[in-house]
Amino acid sequence: MKSASKQQGFTLIEVLIAMALTVVVASIAYSGLSAVLDSLDQTRQAMNRTSELSKALRMISRDVNQSVNRSIRDELGFTEPAMIGGDSYRGMLGLTRSGWMSMGSTPRSHLERVYYYVDDNTLYRMRSTVLDRSYRLDPDNPTVPGDGAVAMLEGVTRFEVVFLSPELISSLPSRPSDGALDTSRWLRDWGVEGTPNQDLPVALEIRLTIDGLGDMERVYVLPQS
Repeated sequence: MKSASKQQGFTLIEVLIAMALTVVVASIAYSGLSAVLDSLDQTRQAMNRTSELSKALRMISRDVNQSVNRSIRDELGFTEPAMIGGDSYRGMLGLTRSGWMSMGSTPRSHLERVYYYVDDNTLYRMRSTVLDRSYRLDPDNPTVPGDGAVAMLEGVTRFEVVFLSPELISSLPSRPSDGALDTSRWLRDWGVEGTPNQDLPVALEIRLTIDGLGDMERVYVLPQS
């Protein structure tokens, strides 16, 4: 006589435990994937910010390296020095540079006037190919259409410029052995009213504070005629 075969199934408790384990494993896997995706997104954002910063610094470097000792005349007929900037100039930096390429058939100057300034935590570059102008480039409203203002970098909470004059060179201490450059005595204004500086400085330092990237300084040596 054959014994009847017995079929064994899962109890309700076993099914519930299996379902709970599945949920836990899925949750862990999702959390891990979410963390990886968040990390990738943060890395991508940091790379984009670094790329934007590099582009802005390259543009500043080109402008400074191509600066020329050519003053301009504003809309009121007053002379503005070849380079102007600092605390007394609303933190802006203005300079005349060469190297602008005229694409039209009409002969035009290869010089242009360039300004850097921060508005609403965004670094802008404003340019004008008309040096001696009859209209106003207003620092309080520098984004007027037609003035060529371009946003360079967002999240800029500090933009400072200091200048090294020829007179300061002999009085500055020599560079320390660690290679650090002391710019604490450099001038905080250049070319503004009340200062004698009308020519180009020997060098300038730009100091930036950028959200997510921190503080940084860049020193640029200017071409001397």
